[in-house]
Amino acid sequence: MHHGLTVRTVRQGGDRIDGPLGLDVGPDGTAQCAPSDLSPDLRMSTAVLSQLWLGGAPVSRLARSGRVEVVAAEAVRQADLMFGW
Repeated sequence: MHHGLTVRTVRQGGDRIDGPLGLDVGPDGTAQCAPSDLSPDLRMSTAVLSQLWLGGAPVSRLARSGRVEVVAAEAVRQADLMFGW
């Protein structure tokens, strides 16, 4: 998953999605993914992250269904923009 997040261009840059992996997205849509010690804004399983990567459903829908744990509410909108391909 780590490599998959860095080879795909995302729609809009954001600050970070942190957890065991932090995702930094630049203004050009390129992503850098690396282990992180920062507190996460969103928590999800690898299966849910894979679904996001494939464009299966927006983060907001997955959060409403309980598949994404929201720690920081503003991260949901940001992640919807980042993964909205």
